[in-house]
Amino acid sequence: LGSSLILWWPDSNHVLLFSVAVVLLLAALFTKKLSGFKPLVFFLAGFLYTLLAGQIQLQNQLPEPGKVSFTGQIKSLPKITPQKISFLTKHSQTGKTYLLNWYQQNHPPEAEFQAGAYYQFEATLKPPAGTVNGVGFDREKWLFRNRIAAIGSINSAKLIDVTTRNPKHWINLWRQNMATSIEQNFSSDRAVALVQALSIGDRSHFEYQDFQRFQITGTAHLIAISGLHIGMVAMVGWLMGGLLFWLWPQQRINKPVIQLLTG
Repeated sequence: LGSSLILWWPDSNHVLLFSVAVVLLLAALFTKKLSGFKPLVFFLAGFLYTLLAGQIQLQNQLPEPGKVSFTGQIKSLPKITPQKISFLTKHSQTGKTYLLNWYQQNHPPEAEFQAGAYYQFEATLKPPAGTVNGVGFDREKWLFRNRIAAIGSINSAKLIDVTTRNPKHWINLWRQNMATSIEQNFSSDRAVALVQALSIGDRSHFEYQDFQRFQITGTAHLIAISGLHIGMVAMVGWLMGGLLFWLWPQQRINKPVIQLLTG
């Protein structure tokens, strides 16, 4: 309840309110007369935690636009569209996360960015912002929720190191390799977009008309969540089929067919 109070609060820049809440919390914790007000203690603790977390994120954001040079690691799967390549980058020194865009019209289209790799970036950054609109996607809220300190465009990028020890980056690198393999094995762009969405959760290759079609037919949840879950279960079935053939090998049905059926 204390944390949910932030939903109706106008802003988190209330030093006086924060100080009063801290005093009340300490009084409730260490004063015997107030020991019966334990719900108040938890309420204030929840509110203070959320208020402090929001304030830290606000302080973490870039205060004003500017050009910067830094070493960063790509921490997400690069999203590739005809217009740009987008990904999240973690600043190696400050630990801040930036949403960077490599615009195709300004750079050669064959540029590749590898998940988990380190690059020397020359970028133009600006504070997180979004179009203020009563309906539709709230981009600024999404940036705040994902603790993104700035957004910007890349002027130049130089690969430094591809070594990474983070398992999450290994997963993104595997997803990126799978995306490349899918592109090489399907001739239709729409088929590539569909298979990548269902298998590795990359929905960046869909056209706007495709998203409209999914919404009209009530199948958008398949692309967003359920389709990936189906793919994961199919992969487990495929592995079980391989184990079944290893335990009882026979010539009537070969291994790929068994794996296809169990998948």
